[in-house]
Amino acid sequence: MKKDTAQFQVEVTQQQNIDFANISGDWNPLHTNFEHAANSAYKKPVLHGAYSAGLISRLAGMYLPGDACLLHDMRLRFITPIIPPARLTVVGVVEEQSSATKRVAATIKDTDTGQRYVEASYGFSLHEIKEKSSNKIDANFTNDVANSADNKPKYLVTGGSGGIGSAVLELLGDRAFALSHTEMVGAIKSWPVNAPIAGIIHCGSPKPDNEPLLDINNPEVSIDHHITAPLLQIQKLACLLNEYGVENAPLILVGSTAAQPGRHAYGMPLYSLTKSLIPTLVRIFALELALNKKRCFGVAFDVVDGGINQGMSTVAKLTNADRSAWGVLATPQGAAEQIEWMLENRSYLVSGCMVTLTGGAIG
Repeated sequence: MKKDTAQFQVEVTQQQNIDFANISGDWNPLHTNFEHAANSAYKKPVLHGAYSAGLISRLAGMYLPGDACLLHDMRLRFITPIIPPARLTVVGVVEEQSSATKRVAATIKDTDTGQRYVEASYGFSLHEIKEKSSNKIDANFTNDVANSADNKPKYLVTGGSGGIGSAVLELLGDRAFALSHTEMVGAIKSWPVNAPIAGIIHCGSPKPDNEPLLDINNPEVSIDHHITAPLLQIQKLACLLNEYGVENAPLILVGSTAAQPGRHAYGMPLYSLTKSLIPTLVRIFALELALNKKRCFGVAFDVVDGGINQGMSTVAKLTNADRSAWGVLATPQGAAEQIEWMLENRSYLVSGCMVTLTGGAIG
């Protein structure tokens, strides 16, 4: 973090009230109607309270800390209403710096008189921004594969934008291509015959949910997204490997201990259901792919410090690290190294197995 304090100034007008009403849908006449506001204690329209929250968000995202901000929470106390037009100064000071999650105290005050309108605070941490791997293909995927510099078999990796997937792509380098969900839909029909597949590593999956099954308002859509679509994707990948994979090529399915009883209290029920498909699919495809001398096996990791878990709080990281006998969390790079280790095992005996790699982490 570059600064311990930051501030900026802004002028607000009644047009900002109208613009914000358009964005938020909050057309309460106290904010947007002069005749209604004239009968109130304030005599004029009052700035939306949420507009003030937006100014605090601007302080976090643009100034304190800026680009790398990952906002955790925000608290506001409205002292007196802001009545446009007004010139405002937004000031922030870092109060806590002893942990990975820092806290800022902020105020919104009148630039001319110094009157305080809003007192606020927010907690944040810093996120990392990684460059995209050069071997990720976004367009004309099959043509790029067919026209690659050599005809050596390549690995296909799904979930290349996630923590484990991007780490696998980085580790395999020019031995691998990224395969997006869109590309895998039509890959079987359009796959170039001169592009043999060395294996497929399926790291992609929907982001974890956080809503109890009993509370889902639109279960058809949610279940289709988390269960049906991932199942179809894996089936297409298996068909692609069966058709174009070299002899002994593996389909590796990346699972999670979130599907195991007692591991994470099923706090992500649909994600747990998605990952619970993996062991059964591994056994099914191990039998079916064996008919064409291909293999299928799976690997399940516990909490990995990256990807979908990138926003974990310091407390959550410490809690999950304490569940490990080693006292540390796995990294995406460490997970990728284990996947590469499995790729190096050429034995047919591993087909059909599900390897849980947790370092002895307890449930």
